[in-house]
Amino acid sequence: MLLVSFQQCQGQTQRNDVNQKLTAEVVCAYVRDSLPGYDFVTKSEEDNNAYCLKMEKESSFYCVSDFDGDNVSDVALLLRNASNKVCLFVLKFKNDNVVHYFVDCFGIWEGKITELKIAVEPSGLWEAVDGETEVPFDGIIVDDLRESLTKAYYWDGEKFVKFLYD
Repeated sequence: MLLVSFQQCQGQTQRNDVNQKLTAEVVCAYVRDSLPGYDFVTKSEEDNNAYCLKMEKESSFYCVSDFDGDNVSDVALLLRNASNKVCLFVLKFKNDNVVHYFVDCFGIWEGKITELKIAVEPSGLWEAVDGETEVPFDGIIVDDLRESLTKAYYWDGEKFVKFLYD
């Protein structure tokens, strides 16, 4: 049994289409069918062979927002591959289709991940390490607490762009 829990990430905008297009079953089925080399980050307590995508007070492994400005909510999530490398993907929902984008990887992790935190960053002027960037749509930030480092990602109309966030 695959247990998936979706909760609203702190500070993100809730959209009407979330309830219609975005369900745990859709995300789980897509990851299982289209990303067979990846699993969800944490194991479920109910079934050690199943994985769970969940958000806790201490850490979160997914966020929901409109990352590309098309008025349809997208999902940013961390997935673990067979080598225990954890990677960021974005699932975009459009006309009953799902398309995924590989965004970045964050190294090899053993056991339960507590050092990575993912969240939505609202559009606007972002302070990067090497200057300011005007971001047209909501973006994604990933805090790596092992290195006191925050990476930010935003959609530039063609791809996700990465930079060190200040």
